Amino acid sequence: NQSLKTVRENLGMTQLEVSNLSGIPINTIRNWEQGTRIPSEWALNLLMIEYRSEEHTSELQSRQVNS
Repeated sequence: NQSLKTVRENLGMTQLEVSNLSGIPINTIRNWEQGTRIPSEWALNLLMIEYRSEEHTSELQSRQVNS
């Protein structure tokens, strides 16, 4: 799923980092991004929650550095 890859890359995360953060095996993430497999709705929801959390954390860290 190209959108998963795009979101991940926009956050500056590797597949391994997403795997470690979400607990989803890296091969599964690779398969989803390459379109070999299609993630279930619950898996997509989990990843989007994790991505939002990571995005929020990165934004807060950036604000602290700039303060």
